[in-house]
Amino acid sequence: HFNDEFKKLVNAFNQMALSLSSNIKKLKKRDKEISLLNKDLEKRVENRTQELSKKTQRIEDLFNNARQGFLSFNNELLVDNEYSLECEKLLGKEISGKNVVDIFYKDDNKKKDFFYQTLLDIFNEKNEVVQNSYISLLPKEFILNKRALTLEYKKLNDNKIMLILTNITAQKKLEQRIKNEQHILKMIVTIVSDPEQFYEVLNEFKEYETKKLKIFELNNSSLFNLSETYRDIHTFKGLFAQLYMTNIVKK
Repeated sequence: HFNDEFKKLVNAFNQMALSLSSNIKKLKKRDKEISLLNKDLEKRVENRTQELSKKTQRIEDLFNNARQGFLSFNNELLVDNEYSLECEKLLGKEISGKNVVDIFYKDDNKKKDFFYQTLLDIFNEKNEVVQNSYISLLPKEFILNKRALTLEYKKLNDNKIMLILTNITAQKKLEQRIKNEQHILKMIVTIVSDPEQFYEVLNEFKEYETKKLKIFELNNSSLFNLSETYRDIHTFKGLFAQLYMTNIVKK
């Protein structure tokens, strides 16, 4: 009986040993699979991180080469750290953390107060329709650092406002140049169409220049003489304006 019990005990022990060995093999296999899964996951995370980094870089490059300024500011009107490089060209360096109102208005005046208060009203207003009404009141053009800028305002979901700045200085200069050329063309056409009128006005003005000191009568009051001079100059200004002679009209 003792031998039988001993054999049973040995067999049970052997089975336990086999089972333990099998479990150890399974655990090692599972550890290996988990290790492979972890490595695969790490690789995926690394690849995904690289992809996101590349996308972020592409977006940043896109913004920095768009020839527009992009910035955002919070309800305290402070500019966020992230903005496009064009902003530094248009507004100056190191604008992060600055009050957006102070960037666009250097001196205190009514326009600055209105800009400041309207921005606060936009942040404090919950109704989107009213918000858009306030945004429509904000200035759309600025002359800053000798540049003409257009501003577009976008309300963001995280309770911030984005500004899109566009440099239209070249466009403004071109518009003014076209306007001047059109004015010159009008002047030439008007004078060529009626040269007698032009020479008549020109000769009258030359005669006025040579005799301008003689129009003053010492017997008359200073106010009377001044009024007569003003009236004569104003008449010539109107005549030259009819001939589109802009330069002399300004003078």
